[in-house]
Amino acid sequence: MISKLHKCPSCGSISYLVTGMKLLDGERYQKNLKCRKCESEWVDDLPLLSGSKTYVYIWDYVNKISIPLHRWVWEQYNNEKLGDYDIVHHVNRMKGDNRPQNLVNMDKSDHVFNFNRLQLTCKQCGHSWLPKAFQGKICPRCKSPYWDKERTHRRAK
Repeated sequence: MISKLHKCPSCGSISYLVTGMKLLDGERYQKNLKCRKCESEWVDDLPLLSGSKTYVYIWDYVNKISIPLHRWVWEQYNNEKLGDYDIVHHVNRMKGDNRPQNLVNMDKSDHVFNFNRLQLTCKQCGHSWLPKAFQGKICPRCKSPYWDKERTHRRAK
């Protein structure tokens, strides 16, 4: 999904090339654009905070690949290149918030351990736990296989 449709200020064409990008501050980044039709050049300032619920991707014009904006922002802000096993995590878990203060670099295994594991709560006894892959889905405290169902009471006849 394109968050902003870029148009050439001279001819109004939407056919353009991204010739460069830079991080302006903790709130905005800049795209240098060149019109394919009239070859005029212009600069667009874009916010790092958007209402997007999905990751925002940008075109890396040097390597000719599409990359997530949050990874690019982290690399630019910290002047480091990320490796294959590096994950850039959004602290507030909002995928549209790509400001540097909301981004943390961590190893892929740390990210899986800390953020991809869901805590379960038994609706029978109220106990909370982190499930392990080899365990069956029963409550470790009350041993109920119905930990995810509300307790129902039988009616007396």
